[in-house]
Amino acid sequence: MIKMKLLIAVMYSDKETCDKAVAELKNLFGDIDSESPGYNFNFTTYYEKEMGAGLKKKFISFKKTTTNEELAEIRTATGKIEDKFRINGKRTINIDPGYISKEGVFMASLKNRQFKTGIGDGIFLHKILGFEHGKIIEFNHTFADYKLKQNQDFFLKVISSS
Repeated sequence: MIKMKLLIAVMYSDKETCDKAVAELKNLFGDIDSESPGYNFNFTTYYEKEMGAGLKKKFISFKKTTTNEELAEIRTATGKIEDKFRINGKRTINIDPGYISKEGVFMASLKNRQFKTGIGDGIFLHKILGFEHGKIIEFNHTFADYKLKQNQDFFLKVISSS
């Protein structure tokens, strides 16, 4: 069986809110294995209307491993954490769970596209990056921030320590 380590992307504008949400993630999923440095998320304005400008993002890998079935449940749970921190109905934090394995980086999504696979409860699996012989493989649907060298270095570090 392929070992799939839980990976969560957290987008935020307020560090205190981020820290509180990460504490909730730790309560649910256990110990953090590795955490990337936060970076400016300025690749799209898609989230600004809801979450404001000046967004930051980071990746967190957990010691916990997961399956596709569990990932659908985890996506539901992270949505509840997002809801807890809403202000006037708007999200202040975006929490996207997924996993990292020797096959690549996969994230759970609520949006269906032809390159995504249904994993249950209206949740779809999006393979964002592939790994082959220690190298990263990008796709035409790979998000811009997943193409950043610092993030790819983080993903390779996580998978090499698994």
